[in-house]
Amino acid sequence: MQQDMEHEISELSKEILNGANEIRQYLSYAEVQEMIAPYEKNKLWDSVQANENMGEIQQDKEKLTTFSEQLTIIAKNIQDYDGQAGSSMFTPK
Repeated sequence: MQQDMEHEISELSKEILNGANEIRQYLSYAEVQEMIAPYEKNKLWDSVQANENMGEIQQDKEKLTTFSEQLTIIAKNIQDYDGQAGSSMFTPK
């Protein structure tokens, strides 16, 4: 979702720049730059924060993978124990 948002911001920034280039014939370069400055991608998108988010997502994914693996081991141990306990309870004497 973050990558989609970055792409949308990039496209919007490009559209604004293209539109500004079209009206450049009516305004000075400085006027156009002043108009589009707040809409440059580097002002709309925080790459440092985006990278931090991706790092946190990766850490969370690794934690979930480890937890899932441990849960699978526990479930198998419970099944093994249940099978052993059941067979000892229900063996004819």
